[in-house]
Amino acid sequence: MKKLSGPGKSLKAEPPDTKEFERLKRSGHARLRDACNVSLSIESRFDLAYNAA
Repeated sequence: MKKLSGPGKSLKAEPPDTKEFERLKRSGHARLRDACNVSLSIESRFDLAYNAA
């Protein structure tokens, strides 16, 4: 297996992906909305908010 990074190795820059960014934003907003649902356990709400970040 080839290591992608490590000591003395830099990560390769990739061009921005607008569709991926928009998908991640939508996902984050949905999780934040769900985290405000007081009928969920505090653990579930925390997980949702944490994963939205």
